[in-house]
Amino acid sequence: MSSVSRSVQVFFFTAILLIVLVVGIQPVAAAADGNVQVYVEPSNVVATACVDQHCQVTSESSEGQAAEFNGIDSNSWHTVTVKATGYQDYSQTFYLTPGTQVIDAVLYPVPTPTPAPIGNLEITVSPKGGTACIDGTQCQNLPLDVNADGIFDFYSLAGNSYHTLTINQNGYQPYSASIYVNGGIDNGESVTLVPLTQVAPPSTTVQVTAAPMNAGTPIPVTSPANPVPQTTKAGLSPITTLGALGICCVAILIWKKE
Repeated sequence: MSSVSRSVQVFFFTAILLIVLVVGIQPVAAAADGNVQVYVEPSNVVATACVDQHCQVTSESSEGQAAEFNGIDSNSWHTVTVKATGYQDYSQTFYLTPGTQVIDAVLYPVPTPTPAPIGNLEITVSPKGGTACIDGTQCQNLPLDVNADGIFDFYSLAGNSYHTLTINQNGYQPYSASIYVNGGIDNGESVTLVPLTQVAPPSTTVQVTAAPMNAGTPIPVTSPANPVPQTTKAGLSPITTLGALGICCVAILIWKKE
């Protein structure tokens, strides 16, 4: 019985303790009795200040541009934001207690981007003439729109970077190169074009391959296209022969008589 009684006592003690904790610890109720004063630096900058969803434009005060918010719930967290043209946005989260809270919002100018450096490029071409282009967009023709001394001038190019230079001229090989342009100065480059070489027509070579000769293969005899006629000696006629013999006999008889 004593153990049961003790367990009952512990149970009732625990229940009473929980009731005391629940009833005794009450959350602090938020009351609309808080005030917020926002002061802007620089003091001459007109800005828009907001506490949560409550916004107003700052006005001139004895301490510069300021905005005042009344009737804000105290004992709670709030966010204040300040925006002004040419300045970075300001934001802060704060806990508001009953009474007045002062917030100094220091604004910083928006950083001005540093402009990219620019450079100029002067191209001297030999021989004069042709068309020069930078990055395929800026093109000039000689001698129409540049100096007649064979110089191309390109201005306001992005500095400290590479650009593609191309030059075309009739009778010469196309030229292309990557040119580094330094910013803030005038850059110069000289280009000598290479003439186009005249390409000779390809020569025709006839290759004769002898066929292998076999022992039993007759060698063909090729007759000349225009044979030369050969002269044949004709024999003496019988009458001419008898006449010659008669003349010889007569000559012999005359020789014996003498």
